[in-house]
Amino acid sequence: HFRHFTLTPRDLVGEMAAPSATAPAAPAASSVELLLTTHAVPARQAAAELRSSAISANAVRTEGSARVLCSVPQNSLPLLSTLALPERAYAVVGRFALDDATDIAALKSIVSGAEGWPACLEAWAAIGGGTPKPTSLSVSAKRSGRRFAHIPSMELSGGLGAALAVKFAAKIDLKSTSALQVHALLNDDGLMVTVALLHRPDSTEGREEQPGLHPQVCHALARCAGPSLHGATIVDPMTGKGSLLVEALRLAPTARAVGVDASAAQLAAAARNLQALRLGGAGALASRCALVEGDATRLPLPAASADVVLSDLPFGVQHALEDGLYEAALREMRRVVRDGAGAVVLLTSEANLELLRDSVRAVGGMQLRRWRIVPLGYTRAAVCVIDAVSADAPPAPQPVEVARFDWEFKSGRAGWEVLRKEARPPMVGASSRHR
Repeated sequence: HFRHFTLTPRDLVGEMAAPSATAPAAPAASSVELLLTTHAVPARQAAAELRSSAISANAVRTEGSARVLCSVPQNSLPLLSTLALPERAYAVVGRFALDDATDIAALKSIVSGAEGWPACLEAWAAIGGGTPKPTSLSVSAKRSGRRFAHIPSMELSGGLGAALAVKFAAKIDLKSTSALQVHALLNDDGLMVTVALLHRPDSTEGREEQPGLHPQVCHALARCAGPSLHGATIVDPMTGKGSLLVEALRLAPTARAVGVDASAAQLAAAARNLQALRLGGAGALASRCALVEGDATRLPLPAASADVVLSDLPFGVQHALEDGLYEAALREMRRVVRDGAGAVVLLTSEANLELLRDSVRAVGGMQLRRWRIVPLGYTRAAVCVIDAVSADAPPAPQPVEVARFDWEFKSGRAGWEVLRKEARPPMVGASSRHR
């Protein structure tokens, strides 16, 4: 169900060799300089993926923790979309060292006369399936640092936009999705100008308005449901801000979900998050998820209506013991999940693990198969995988603690974010951007 690229554990968690102190060779005429950006994955891992791919990338090096620079032949550009780890890809028009006294007029001249435009426009046309002659463009510029504090970002955007509109005989269009998207970054190191090539329309990175449980942990819980997740009806009886369901629906595009919570405020936050993410287009994720106000111990759902239950249980002992919450909630989970094929994946604290095991035994029709300890900040949490079984099922073997689940890399937790990124659809042309 999931694509895998070839990476060794060392590529995933080991340190990459430091980039050479010498400047990389200038790309050949048939090549284009690229910038790849990452989020929540170290640049060295994205560089390792790039090196192991079929893309004939040269001079691959990292810059900071989230940027990879390289030179790629124009005929390899279609393969960029197969990379799993980058969030965006840009063609680099140029990087320019500047004097402190540089003003807007000088920057306009530098950018409009840059030698990198032909290769960048050729790459932009190849990705977008058009011609290297833009009829409209937009310019987004950002100034940071102290050296060029005399140049406001808005003034820089407007000045560069005017210069490029004259250069290409194109109109400025900030709303068109087919416009050439130019980005300029001015900081104490100088000026970098790029053209947007690829992005991820499904990206959830940084879009949640009110983040909940860490996406990496949510993805791990969803992975633990295994093949049952695909095409499934997924229920989260304590959905909170919806983070678990977001990751489950990302992982299983054919699944549908129901999030239940007793708090109207939490459900409102979950609804805002689902709408803000806009996976696959505005509202696409929200259309596969229903949010219902209700009590986890009296779920407003029919019996045997779910294939998978995912839940982040309350960690505090006082909450777990209060009114037998764990046992009552598990009894409802068992009622709504289907016999035989159902999977229940729960997150609790290590301190509450024995209470959870006692509750599973008291409810019946459930078998705790395995659990894994996962540090969450200062808390040791436990991811527990439980099967829903019929009343006449034979006794289950003793549940076991595992160091890694069978879907993990040998690097364990260090590889979770890589697997999360890998499960996404490929990047698409920047002209497909949702606005």
